[in-house]
Amino acid sequence: HQDDIEEAFVVKQILQHLATKHGINFQEMAFKEEKQCPTCQMTLKDIAHVGKFGCANCYATFKEDIIDIVRRVQGGHFEHVGKTPQSSYKKLAIKKQIEEKTKYLNKLIEEQNFEEAAVVRDEIKALKDESEVSRNE
Repeated sequence: HQDDIEEAFVVKQILQHLATKHGINFQEMAFKEEKQCPTCQMTLKDIAHVGKFGCANCYATFKEDIIDIVRRVQGGHFEHVGKTPQSSYKKLAIKKQIEEKTKYLNKLIEEQNFEEAAVVRDEIKALKDESEVSRNE
């Protein structure tokens, strides 16, 4: 029970810190309307206070509110990218180039621009070869 209380306190502190850091008044934003979960009767205020959802239906009930909070805290992005190890930057850059060139290749093929498509195909092959070399290092 003590662990639950400590976890709830930490979650609440983190949410408040992130909101404040990004210029958001978490209290005003989260609690302006008292929407309740139809199953457990919890509100967003209750969830923030306890630090976790009351039941499985809370996820559906407060989905839009939580997405809005996360989007604001993440600077407009909903998808969390996370950090990338320094050693992976080159691999990820090559992978992204391959994906972009593959899309371009498909467009060229649709347009029946086969000469340019052959050049792009060769560029993709070179990137894949480079990717294999860096994977084996």
